[in-house]
Amino acid sequence: MSDAARYRLSRLYKVLTHIDDRLGENLSLGELAGVACYSPYHFDRVFLRYRGVSPAEHVRRRRLMRAAHRLRHEPDCPIGEIAYECGYSNQANFSRAFQQHFGMSPRAWRKGGWRSYMLQQVAAFSDADRANEAELETLQFREPGLREGVAARIQVRKLPAQRTVSRQLVGLLSQDLSAACQQFVGECAEAGLLGEAPVFVGSFLEDPGFTGRAHFIYEFGLLSAAPLIPMSHEYLLPGGYYACLDWQGTMPWMRWMYEDWLDRHPDWTMDSRRPHLEYHRQGDDGVRQGTLAIPLMRKT
Repeated sequence: MSDAARYRLSRLYKVLTHIDDRLGENLSLGELAGVACYSPYHFDRVFLRYRGVSPAEHVRRRRLMRAAHRLRHEPDCPIGEIAYECGYSNQANFSRAFQQHFGMSPRAWRKGGWRSYMLQQVAAFSDADRANEAELETLQFREPGLREGVAARIQVRKLPAQRTVSRQLVGLLSQDLSAACQQFVGECAEAGLLGEAPVFVGSFLEDPGFTGRAHFIYEFGLLSAAPLIPMSHEYLLPGGYYACLDWQGTMPWMRWMYEDWLDRHPDWTMDSRRPHLEYHRQGDDGVRQGTLAIPLMRKT
């Protein structure tokens, strides 16, 4: 990738962060183009080329995904409040847009409709993706202790904001995603960025069961102050409270953290404004280890 292409990409990532930080505001094409230092016409073309959708469509999807997660994890928050904070001027417009996108009303989604929607999304995955999903489902039976005591092992920690040298991976799951991450690790090694105990972090805002494979975005980065490498950008992991589960050997499934701890906790719920984190490191004995972290906020 040329220096000019990397520069264009860095400006695009700046716009994506700007959008996610301001979903409740009126985001005009002119404003987004200004963030990227393009004319509106040129920005619209560049964004479509890199993202596959127009800026307006991207904003629409981001707002609906944010709302879907909040409806799922904030059962006591009024639907109208969620609609307003996700950029909709009134609940009627929000409900209409939600119905068109998810095929059900926000109220039906909150009452459990999100489960059937996720099953439909998973059914549309490739055979390899579904095989990987089935493999994860059976881990608790192949390794009986893997899920045992998940809730008791979760700790609430306040993590600092951290800088990563990151690559954004779009539309990848299971083996494809793993291969892309390994390639990035290799490139970091070739560039001499790995110290004695490198830590890589995968992060994502939405579950692919909500977004579908094509729109699933996964950031994979090296915790480091090192310079960027080709096709990478600086990505800041936001600090705050997280539900943390340390693991060694085989990584547990993050879904267990929801089912065994988060969905039952009286004080904490998920904060959909910050990404989920997957820390990966290698121990002195060569065994893989890491931490799963779900962003938290206190229930009102």
